[in-house]
Amino acid sequence: MSLPPPTKRRNQPSGPGLTTRAGNKNIHPAQLAGLVPKTAEERAEDNERAAEVKAQSDRTKDSALAAIAAIEDEQRRKDIEYGETAHHPPPPARPQRRIRTPQLSPEEEEEMNLGKNLQFLPLEFLFTCNADPEANDSESGDSDSFRPPDESNDSGDDEDEPDASEDDEGASAAPPRKKNKKFSRADIQAARQTQDITGTPEIGGGGGKRKANDNGEKSVAKKTKIAKKSGMVSGAKERLKRREAKGTEDSDGMVHYGGPAIDDDADEIVEREKKGKGRAQASIVRIVAPAKRVTQKELRGDGSKRWTVKHIPGPAGNGDTFTDTVWPNLRKELGQLPPWHSLSDAQVQGVLDKFFTKFKMNAKDDVWQGLIMYRTNTWRAGFPLQAHRCVVDMVDNAKKRAEDGTAPPDEIPLHTPEGMKDYVASMLELDEANYKMKVFQWREWDEVQDKYTGLFQSSIILFTYSYHLAFLAALPGGLDVEAPAIGALLLASQAMERELGFWATGLYVPPGRSQKEQFSNDNWGDYTAESATTQRLMRRATYFVDSLKQLQGEQWEKINSVAASYLPKNKRARSRSASCSSSSDVEMVIEEETPLLIEFS
Repeated sequence: MSLPPPTKRRNQPSGPGLTTRAGNKNIHPAQLAGLVPKTAEERAEDNERAAEVKAQSDRTKDSALAAIAAIEDEQRRKDIEYGETAHHPPPPARPQRRIRTPQLSPEEEEEMNLGKNLQFLPLEFLFTCNADPEANDSESGDSDSFRPPDESNDSGDDEDEPDASEDDEGASAAPPRKKNKKFSRADIQAARQTQDITGTPEIGGGGGKRKANDNGEKSVAKKTKIAKKSGMVSGAKERLKRREAKGTEDSDGMVHYGGPAIDDDADEIVEREKKGKGRAQASIVRIVAPAKRVTQKELRGDGSKRWTVKHIPGPAGNGDTFTDTVWPNLRKELGQLPPWHSLSDAQVQGVLDKFFTKFKMNAKDDVWQGLIMYRTNTWRAGFPLQAHRCVVDMVDNAKKRAEDGTAPPDEIPLHTPEGMKDYVASMLELDEANYKMKVFQWREWDEVQDKYTGLFQSSIILFTYSYHLAFLAALPGGLDVEAPAIGALLLASQAMERELGFWATGLYVPPGRSQKEQFSNDNWGDYTAESATTQRLMRRATYFVDSLKQLQGEQWEKINSVAASYLPKNKRARSRSASCSSSSDVEMVIEEETPLLIEFS
């Protein structure tokens, strides 16, 4: 029977197979890449360098180990000194029990004494003692430790013999890298010069279980503890006979020695009540009621909701002294501080000591803190009111001049919404190149010649600043150019900026009652901008304090004189001796209203 003809292979290629170029026979990619085997000298240098690195690593670990051991030795010495010098209470009395120690051989006794005396050992002696004496024996081959069998060829095939060049490389190559040995707690204990001795010392003689003595002596046996015996109690039979003689319901004569009692059981015996059972024990936790918080209303004594001058200690005249002299001087110092800063206790105490000579007043008392806080808030609230009055007078005067036909041709028609809108937009324009200043903050602003003069000396700012200047004029020595009112001038600038924002649409839009629209420290004072890593102080109110401090006395005299020109001629300042809660702050009373002509710059 003949074989079938071979079938044709599917997808058989029609052309010859893939071949490489003839020029690739002499090309060695490894040599082109720079992979050249190292010479014997280079390998020797690498081995020496590796040995130096290993020696340095060993020295570093040894020094670290010695440092740790030195720390623990120092702690041990401190513990010994503390145990010798500190005052310790006597240990509690323990029952003395006679324990027979087993008889030890002379060699064991010598080892015991050696262990007691080895409290301080030199470091070299410890390393010598911990050395393995059988290390040399293991090298000779007599050790019976487990070793893995040699690797062999399981397949049984003969391997090709290595070339001579490979033998040379294997002989000069470095041995395989071993894992770094990690130090353990035993190494630290071996490097220490002192040994911790705590607890009961071990006694030679074997395991922890006690055994009978081999010397023939009998040990003292423990007394057997007498336990309760089970069974019937004594006298049970006699009580049973007496109960049967009385004719109980137990006609069968059975005895009930326990078990649950039924409802109609005549033999039920009520257990005698134990003394002290169920008695409430005194709690060891002391519960202290929280102290009652004293409110400000209770501190005032008369039920008032706010502090008034009537609460000032001393005679009734002290209230007038505070209103007429103390507060005006405090208000003067308040205007000299940076904007939105408050008076310190030292400043208040200095003014109190100056005017209250017969009475010792404490600036930290609640009455002074409350009265000064009320009047400070009222004084700051006067700046936005003065700014609003300034803009309203400007609009009224512009309307009156337009009706009379006396308005200059280049005057801005502030009485119209369009003119007012353009004016506010030009005043609040921000100049990024000029320290982020705005137009209304300068006395002269010339964009063509790039000229800016008179910082915070514009007419609208000085008109608002005249609110504080009226208080200083009524105070002897109030207009002191050596201590200018920098904070008051900056508050006037902020109040005018806030007021112009309400006229941005051309018509006045009054502020709401929300906190964001109030003239307060939260909205106009400095604040801290926090990020993920840093905190940055945003000097919103005190940015120009350093610039105003550079002004000379002559410049401040000019500022005060221009601001005083905006005050009415007939004016008087009067004050009331009452609380600030009833609007007792100093008020400006204008007897003759005259039109105010404000120059626009």
